[in-house]
Amino acid sequence: MTVKFRILNKELDQHSVVVRYYTDYLSEDDLATSFTVDDKGNNIIQRGEDGKPLRCQTDYNINIWNVQATQQGSNSNAIVDYIGRSAPFDWFELKYAVMNVQINTDMALVDSLIGVEYQAEKPVVESPVVEEKPELTENEIEALINSMISNLVSSNTTSSS
Repeated sequence: MTVKFRILNKELDQHSVVVRYYTDYLSEDDLATSFTVDDKGNNIIQRGEDGKPLRCQTDYNINIWNVQATQQGSNSNAIVDYIGRSAPFDWFELKYAVMNVQINTDMALVDSLIGVEYQAEKPVVESPVVEEKPELTENEIEALINSMISNLVSSNTTSSS
């Protein structure tokens, strides 16, 4: 699966861009969400002046947090890379699985959960345990220095023999 994208416009008040993602098997037309109905009752995709759908399921507003990255003279590859990393790869894989009749996506387990109220628990973020190092006493520091000097002196004596 190849995920592609186009920047549709920029939103200055949000310092963001609106990006449309699509793939080699889900085109912009497949993902369209704005329709009109013709005389015969058929849904017709609403299109912009460029002929592309006005709205798609994968039109995302992406904030560009680094203001300097968007200034004239900056490297546009950084912005393109950032937008590329924001692509909904997992969503496209799920969408593909749902479309594939050979993959069971009926969600039977969820049937018994529908309508039941649950309480959400805020996840506990475990921080890495950093072992505290005890501070050395003056005597321990002096002993360490003396040991290092002693090792240095014996090493020099051995190498000069």
